[in-house]
Amino acid sequence: MGGGGISNKIEITKETMKGRGSIERWLEKHNGRKRIKNILADTQREGDGMLVDFNTSTQLSKKAGNGFEVNEREPNRMHDPSEERRIQFVNPIQQGTRMYNALENFTKSCAGYAVATFVLGIGDRHNDNIMLTKDGKFFHIDFGHFLGNFKMKFGYKRERAPFVFTQHMAQVLGGRRTGERYRKFEDSCGQAFNILRRHSNIFLVLFNLMIGCQIPELESSQDLLWIVNAMKVEQSDEEAAERFEKLIHESLKCQTTRVMHLIHSLKHAK
Repeated sequence: MGGGGISNKIEITKETMKGRGSIERWLEKHNGRKRIKNILADTQREGDGMLVDFNTSTQLSKKAGNGFEVNEREPNRMHDPSEERRIQFVNPIQQGTRMYNALENFTKSCAGYAVATFVLGIGDRHNDNIMLTKDGKFFHIDFGHFLGNFKMKFGYKRERAPFVFTQHMAQVLGGRRTGERYRKFEDSCGQAFNILRRHSNIFLVLFNLMIGCQIPELESSQDLLWIVNAMKVEQSDEEAAERFEKLIHESLKCQTTRVMHLIHSLKHAK
């Protein structure tokens, strides 16, 4: 019995060392140690102030990798040299975590900008004009083209989607068919769109006041037809929400957006 027990322990130790070797090789190959340290360092940083760090979607694409989030800790007892440090995998999207809050921020801000860029007809939406903060807030910059004045290339309109909403964004929201956040995104878009429609008169008056301010794409009341056609105030709230849901699907399927972003990334690659 005694000899058999020692033999079993030796075999278990050999298997453990084999597993350790495999993990070591994987970590070295994928730069996993550095990623774990960076994730843990980020997790320890606290603060309630506004995060001003952000990246363009082009920069985020370049930084994308196969990282994973872990929580590493020592057992709360005397260290046994024969044991490996334990790695405890945690759910990064449970309520209250930084990841959960970032996803909530992304869902709401993505819906807000989908509605805003559609109603205002914002153009030139390449991936260096789309930003994301570290806490998940999605926003656009550079509004030099609006009211449906989209750029042309070789006689073709470069932007054909109602607004920028890509497969990558849908995946962050959990996917079109099963994502709870995706459904929340659709509902938020419908609600925001209908709120704007209820206040369409104020909206149009404010834009009328800007006529004469020497804005190249807002020179007469005719330029406001884009907003009128986008809002379609004659529709009911239910019809408008259903229409916007179709616009989401149309944007999601649009290949022109993907091609434009790819070309822009290749053109400005460093």
